[in-house]
Amino acid sequence: MGKYGIDKMVRSLHNLGYDAGERVPDYINDISKNPNEYDNLSSVGKAQAEANRLTPVSISDVNKHRYVSCVGSFDGPFAAAATGLAGIYKEGKDLYRKWNNPRYGTNKKIIEDSIKDMKSNFIGIGNGLSYSDINQCSHILPRKARKRLY
Repeated sequence: MGKYGIDKMVRSLHNLGYDAGERVPDYINDISKNPNEYDNLSSVGKAQAEANRLTPVSISDVNKHRYVSCVGSFDGPFAAAATGLAGIYKEGKDLYRKWNNPRYGTNKKIIEDSIKDMKSNFIGIGNGLSYSDINQCSHILPRKARKRLY
């Protein structure tokens, strides 16, 4: 696989660093900026933009998690690690927000949903690491929600 050569890994780290550097000033200044307004050089940046794009789309939560994780991890092991950590962070935030809130069901149901989401994230990460074209991730989504990434 071409994404595991040293040159590919260095490029992946550079793109990941570029995307992070582009976003950090906005996060520090608490400016809400649409992820699609960034360059999104890394697959992690593309995943953030895709997560934002898919938020209002009515499709399975399982498919959203698998797709976004697939896109995010496409660049290789560093991107996969960043995608996995972002997924864990998001689920932690969701647990904190939903805990003891009857709107989301019992705490047991909240934990079960979080575990289901994490399983979907890891399946997506595995797909992203194994695919040779980032657009292969789109098969996870229904046709109405697909988008060619590049």
